[in-house]
Amino acid sequence: MAHQLELEYKTYQNHLEDFISNHLGEFVLIKGEKIVNFYVSYKEALKAGLTQFGNVPFFVKRVSKEEKVHVFLSGLENNVA
Repeated sequence: MAHQLELEYKTYQNHLEDFISNHLGEFVLIKGEKIVNFYVSYKEALKAGLTQFGNVPFFVKRVSKEEKVHVFLSGLENNVA
């Protein structure tokens, strides 16, 4: 089974070089393979997505040169010396 928003993430990755050159720091809204638009804030991008598509999955991400990875390991805090 395909993961939700996998197509949108691939679309983001395929256009990342152009996004960095022209939209660094902005938020991109993607639905399927369509790059809908860029926004100054996450809130604006989210609002646009909800207005255009309703309460269904769509992709919003800040255009960045580096990917931030957040990791949470539940249950390991007691094993850390």
